[in-house]
Amino acid sequence: MANNKPLLVGDVGGTNVRLAIACDGALSDIKVFAADNFSSLGAVIQAYISELGSEARATVIQAVIDMATPIAADRVQLTNRPDWAFSIAELTQRLGFSKMHFINDFTALALSIPFLTKEDVLTIGASDRDSGDGNIALIGPGTGLGVSGLVETGQGYLPIAGEGGHVTYSGIT
Repeated sequence: MANNKPLLVGDVGGTNVRLAIACDGALSDIKVFAADNFSSLGAVIQAYISELGSEARATVIQAVIDMATPIAADRVQLTNRPDWAFSIAELTQRLGFSKMHFINDFTALALSIPFLTKEDVLTIGASDRDSGDGNIALIGPGTGLGVSGLVETGQGYLPIAGEGGHVTYSGIT
């Protein structure tokens, strides 16, 4: 899906923050910031915006950012950076965006899966399914263990967010 208005996009992990501008289906101004060098996510975004320059900044008024943490309400606290807690509404206003949308990082990855082509996919093990229809599970390493999935609804996919690396195992007694 092409977007003809510039959009700040980002990937926030425990180690790095990657930010870029997305427009018409292409990324530009891609930068990687070491999270340890910043006191907050807002500080990272402000540093990135200052590098863009005033003309570019004037056209970028919305942001979509994925994060390695559950996103369930306005208050967000990064799992691997608890000092980076913030209110989405307050951050949006402070940074001057008209809208900021946050999503779990592995949910963002899962949502991209239906757009992959056969050339993008390597099947591991035997499979008699070629259609790509059905539910989709995703698991992978990062600073933690990411887990997500897509449930096929007949009208598209419903994303299921998870934090697999932050669950506990209950011992049986």
